[in-house]
Amino acid sequence: GLLLRFISGAGFLGVYVPGLRLVAERFAGTSNKGTAMGIFVTAQYAANSASLAVTGLLMFVTDWRNAYFLISIVSGVGLLLSLILLSDKEVSKNESESGGLRLSVLKNPMIRSLIYGYSTHAFVLFAVRVWLPIFLTAILVARGRGVDEATVTGASIAGIVLALGSVGPIMGGALSDRVGRLVSASMILGISAICSLIIGWTTDLPFGIVIAISVVYGWATAADSPIYQTAATEVSNSNHLGSTLAMQAFIGLLGGVSGPIVFGGILDLVPETIKWGVGFSVLGILAFIAIIWLLSSRSIPENLLLYSGKK
Repeated sequence: GLLLRFISGAGFLGVYVPGLRLVAERFAGTSNKGTAMGIFVTAQYAANSASLAVTGLLMFVTDWRNAYFLISIVSGVGLLLSLILLSDKEVSKNESESGGLRLSVLKNPMIRSLIYGYSTHAFVLFAVRVWLPIFLTAILVARGRGVDEATVTGASIAGIVLALGSVGPIMGGALSDRVGRLVSASMILGISAICSLIIGWTTDLPFGIVIAISVVYGWATAADSPIYQTAATEVSNSNHLGSTLAMQAFIGLLGGVSGPIVFGGILDLVPETIKWGVGFSVLGILAFIAIIWLLSSRSIPENLLLYSGKK
């Protein structure tokens, strides 16, 4: 299972990072670049979240293996779409490009700040994707639902919540075009942090309130994603854009891998009565630290452009 997940992850990044570069090059120099990047990221997030929701619904009528198999068949449509959309795409290549990975892009302090912000975003996002369905399931079980019913219901609700939140990247990208990259990222991280500090302590509140907070939370955990990638394309040397996006994705998704593991470790170590509150609160604290890091980069003169939007 781990081997198959590794292959799947490699395939995902093999599409995602080059896709980001294609969009960045297509909308270079335009005033709506953040919006364009947001649409691309939203498509990916929506597919990811919708697959969870549809799988949960399919499990009402079949077992999880058949549900997973059906979703996998649907994803194969992407291969056909890529052949149609990219068959006549001309590849531009600067003569100074080596085609190799340049670790030197990490010497840029702004790139490092953006990578840290993106890593925190991924840490929170993947922790929420993994543990929000289980959190909702735990609440339902504690209120007397059967384990099977609670599991399917929790997965379905979480999938729908995250699917609704997947419109966030379009909104976040558009907001960054208007008010600036780092200001918008900090605002969205702030909303995510507040939701993180609240939601884990709501287990005894009406379930409708928990779902309402989850909707806002799902939006906030996704909305800032395209901002970091858009900003990276704007501060990176154009000859090293591929390396910049690759390093951002690699280091950022290491944060994504770590998020669910750290959250699970907290659940194991913290007393039962407060484990969900502490687990989600840690995510909120990390988000606030990322805000401080991003805003501190304002002292670098060449980065002031990232704090302004459309005039």
